[in-house]
Amino acid sequence: MISADEIKDLGNKLRGVVLKPGDDAYDSARRVYNGSIDRHPAVISRCAGVDDVRHSLEFARRNGIHATVRAGGHNVAGRALNDGGLVIDLTAMRGIRVDPRTRTAHAQPGMRYRDFDSETQAFGLATTGGTVSETGIAGLTLGGGIGWLMRLHGMACDNLISADVVTSEGNFLIASEQENSDLFWALRGGGGQFGIVTNFQYQLHPRGELLGGMLVYPMARAGDVIRNFRDFMRSANDETITFVGLLHGPDGTPVALQLCAHFGPPEESESRLEPLRRNNSLLADQVGRMSYSALNQLLDAGFPPGLHNYWSSRYIGSLENDLIDRLVDAYQAPPTPLCAIVLEPLGGAVNRVPLDATAFHLRAGEVNLVVVARWVNPADAEKCLAWARGVLKAVESFALEGRYLNYIAADEDPAVAYGTAKQSRLAAIKTKYDPTGFFQLNPNGRRADV
Repeated sequence: MISADEIKDLGNKLRGVVLKPGDDAYDSARRVYNGSIDRHPAVISRCAGVDDVRHSLEFARRNGIHATVRAGGHNVAGRALNDGGLVIDLTAMRGIRVDPRTRTAHAQPGMRYRDFDSETQAFGLATTGGTVSETGIAGLTLGGGIGWLMRLHGMACDNLISADVVTSEGNFLIASEQENSDLFWALRGGGGQFGIVTNFQYQLHPRGELLGGMLVYPMARAGDVIRNFRDFMRSANDETITFVGLLHGPDGTPVALQLCAHFGPPEESESRLEPLRRNNSLLADQVGRMSYSALNQLLDAGFPPGLHNYWSSRYIGSLENDLIDRLVDAYQAPPTPLCAIVLEPLGGAVNRVPLDATAFHLRAGEVNLVVVARWVNPADAEKCLAWARGVLKAVESFALEGRYLNYIAADEDPAVAYGTAKQSRLAAIKTKYDPTGFFQLNPNGRRADV
């Protein structure tokens, strides 16, 4: 039990707000993207700055309680929350400063990509950042950062220049190639286990209007759509990207959906995407000129917060016909129309970064395969989980070593995100910067001696 005096003392020290069970804002503060997550922390400290983070960490250490860190709250496994401990809530830390001369941005961890894009696009700039704009910048970047611009500019973590970090013992560090380079290596794909990042510095890139949007096909053509996607991406240049999903449309009809974009000169974009649009079976062609911000919001309506979710992924080296057939078969009878199977292309700048350059591990494969189980009625949980696990089992023989950390499910070991060598290196860095294993509930939170 934490005394009322201790909680009051913490509140007096913070510029932000302290919440506890019974407070008006407590229940909303403990809700995250995944509606299946229902945890009850003893205290939530909604920090306003670095000093608040330090006071929160000291409070947790003094009272002998565990702590987790919430930024965007979009992680499906719900690792931002805990039962009976402290949640260090960074959602109020949303500052950003864009420098158009150096094409860089300093952004605080509470930012989401919708706001980040708005500020950077004001200067005609952007960086790799998710495919749903309500995703937080912190968790996405620390886990690697799959996004629209990754084939052209690399993952979100590849565009990280430096990070301000508060360690579990309250020390302030800057991690970059020049300072604490081992920590910087680990932060780029190793997750939130080493400390609390209070500022991210990103490299930005010129990004004006582009050609992009959605192509919708009947489910009967799903196999052909995936094979065409595979063949198209194998010969595509870095400025071209397309994702494929098997899902249900707004009217409840199962469809194969292709989202595509070309970031090159306007006169080249039409010809680059034309092979995808040259198809008599198209149900809808919603490709047109748009801003990067609009592109990054295309999926927002289809991935709302509050649903029950279970996600997992597998790293696929080569998208073989047999695997494609298994995916199509698996989606003939999903347990709810909210379930989906998504293929995220790698390649380009993602695969040109040396495997050992960052903790992020998916550097050589063709696609990241994501199985998304979602439901509204809690009674559907068992059949949705069984379906997701069945799909994953069916594709396991095609999977390579490593998984995308941001899609590691709550019942999976985060260590599977990395090969043995990287896991050992991460554990050593964990021991150095978090010697007591304070961030034990965050992904991959093992010390070298555990």
